[in-house]
Amino acid sequence: GVFEDFIVGGSNNDAAKDSIGPSIRLFLNDTLFCDGGNTNLNPTLIAFLQDSSGLNTSGNSIGHDLMLSIDGEQKFNLNQYYESDIDSYVSGKLSFNLPELTEGYHQLTLKAWDMQNNSNQASLSFYVKKNEPSKLFDIVFEQNQESAAFIFTHNRPQVWMNAELRVYDLSGRLQWQSNQSMINKDNHGERIEWNYIGMNGLRIENGLYICHLIVQTNGKEEAVISRKIVVGAK
Repeated sequence: GVFEDFIVGGSNNDAAKDSIGPSIRLFLNDTLFCDGGNTNLNPTLIAFLQDSSGLNTSGNSIGHDLMLSIDGEQKFNLNQYYESDIDSYVSGKLSFNLPELTEGYHQLTLKAWDMQNNSNQASLSFYVKKNEPSKLFDIVFEQNQESAAFIFTHNRPQVWMNAELRVYDLSGRLQWQSNQSMINKDNHGERIEWNYIGMNGLRIENGLYICHLIVQTNGKEEAVISRKIVVGAK
């Protein structure tokens, strides 16, 4: 037999109508940043994007790239920096380290397109301070039976730092310490591993402890944060 009802090209008349561009949320260095806030000389842009039709970051559509502009002059194609959320084509995020900026006020704008040729843009204003102090935003304690990790976030992306972590019992006795030099390359937070072995070479007892983190950059700037942690089952 012969089948002659092939369709070449055309459009799907039943496709959902979409005339709204992607949702865009912008931050600098961390998600606590507010529009008009202060940053260091080369902050990291963090953007969360979402669209029910999917984000267009293929680079195959002329003029439909994920574009960043700074002060209306410097322009950057950020297609390669976008990462979809797991098992999702409608949402994702990107992190991009801005070039070193001059001290003073700046504005950046990110423009994105969806797969239905709808665009949207979002802007963020900020003030660059040459000597913006180091800040520690949070420290999270993750553990299993064999090991643990301290994960902390800060406002010094792409800068070498020295991190000194100490763990004390509730009587103030030092149980463990670590001193490391590190640099954050992916903006996902720094990680310090621990195998539960204390200063005496033995596995510490389960219970409540205090962790104290001191971060130093440029040999003098310091930021300090403390948290209570619970060491669980052996």
